[in-house]
Amino acid sequence: MVFSSLANFFFPHKCPLCDVLAIHERGFCQSCRTKINPITGPRCPQCGVSYLDVSITAHPCVSCLKETPHFDWHRSLYAFDEISKNLVHGLKYSARFETIPFFVEEWVKHHGKLLNGADYLIPVPLHLRRLASRSFNQSVELAKILSVKTKINFLCASLVKARKTLPQTQLKRSERLSNVKGSFQWEDIKYNLKDKKVILVDDVFTTGSTLSECARVLKKEGAKEVGCLTVAQTLLER
Repeated sequence: MVFSSLANFFFPHKCPLCDVLAIHERGFCQSCRTKINPITGPRCPQCGVSYLDVSITAHPCVSCLKETPHFDWHRSLYAFDEISKNLVHGLKYSARFETIPFFVEEWVKHHGKLLNGADYLIPVPLHLRRLASRSFNQSVELAKILSVKTKINFLCASLVKARKTLPQTQLKRSERLSNVKGSFQWEDIKYNLKDKKVILVDDVFTTGSTLSECARVLKKEGAKEVGCLTVAQTLLER
């Protein structure tokens, strides 16, 4: 406790949104906390999209009924708007790793029950060329700290991006599905996924195409349950 107080005094925490010193705050300053749009209320039990109609509960959304994802469930912390976009891009493109412990604490606080009994945490991988250009994978960094917090085994290099694809942000929904199909592979003979519960970790959920394709590969390897955690989720119709 004393060490923590001294660390806060000599190395005061800055809010990741406004860079204002927030010595007594963990994560965001009090002002910025009011600007963040957390996802609350009824959700699709599978993809996690928030329902505007609070009377709808425990029913899959239209998109999941039309095309069932390969993952069993997905949960995200925030609606993908300008605020959360700045947070994600800060982590993704500017290595703002100081936000990760806060995201991890929020995952555990709000979705910890879904992590019960999980065997492995697996980050969504980047293709080697993209990884080389960025020097790090934000999903790896997120999963790594989540593993430390939860004591769930962290597998970093087992699921690989075997084929380079176009950035999903440039594509329509139908194009996203075909773009990632067959691009991921399981390349780890040491770890057997048969009857295991696996949690995929990524930064943003848009259509769910990438996570679904990763889950398809993990299910093919024998995983009995594949859940997904992301920081932000697009709330428009998928």
